[in-house]
Amino acid sequence: MKEPSFYQKARPLIISFIAVLVIYLISAQKTGYVVYDENEKLITNPGSEKELMKFLNSSNYKIGISVYVLTNPRIIRLLNELANRGIEIRIILDEDIKENHQTEKNLSKLIKIKFGKESKNITSYHAKYAIVDDKCAWIGSMNWNIWGLNTNREIAIITCNSNIVSKLSTIFESDWMISSEHHRR
Repeated sequence: MKEPSFYQKARPLIISFIAVLVIYLISAQKTGYVVYDENEKLITNPGSEKELMKFLNSSNYKIGISVYVLTNPRIIRLLNELANRGIEIRIILDEDIKENHQTEKNLSKLIKIKFGKESKNITSYHAKYAIVDDKCAWIGSMNWNIWGLNTNREIAIITCNSNIVSKLSTIFESDWMISSEHHRR
């Protein structure tokens, strides 16, 4: 009798691997995230709005946000609730996005807002990140609007890597210092 080929021997293992991979990918697609370890989580749509809300809600005392567009009403409502609970929130928005000026009016006066200021090295505030309690950061491609957090193909990562969070906090503080504050009504 002829010895089975490598493919014939490996076929059940290959089929099992493909089945597990498909289940894993379908699960990630439905839940919107894939957990790598306790310090990092990859977020994809659908599901990033819910994950962002959980991330922001994990704050105990402060949140720093730098985002190009912030118009998602559920995120705005959550930020107002967090500010009313005593969480210090500072947000840097891109000044050229007219919708951000309406967002400024919809956010609690307890939330400090500045608009990114162009400089010789920076022509736009296109960043999309948040830092919670100087411990963890959300870094992503999505604008914080309905489409970016729900229907577009976007990705983000939540990291609690202290080196990355520390560097990002330094960038936020530097940008905060040079950003312009508007007088809110």
